[in-house]
Amino acid sequence: MPLVTAQNGVRLERWIYRCLRCKAIRARDHAAAWTRETYELHGRMSSSYRTTYGEGSTPAPEVCCGRAMSGRPVQGRRTAERCGAKCANATGHDCECSCAGRNHGNAHTA
Repeated sequence: MPLVTAQNGVRLERWIYRCLRCKAIRARDHAAAWTRETYELHGRMSSSYRTTYGEGSTPAPEVCCGRAMSGRPVQGRRTAERCGAKCANATGHDCECSCAGRNHGNAHTA
């Protein structure tokens, strides 16, 4: 499987964390390094993506009530809906507005 191309970059990724004990919400941005490799496999071009956060495959967790908080990255999808207070105060992981996740959960950032 010969490697044809490799691309690298860094993007800022918003994560929303929830404390399972007290239900507190936090939003945090993480620098995510990504690698895209394109290669030929069985006569067809194929791609694979890999994302890393510092030393591991997931960022260091937020801590609340003496425990690690549950967290996931925001899944943003750009739509025609204007971004507003609903997006800034969001507590979930899905964003469907004009910001595509960039402003999601801003009210919960530290």
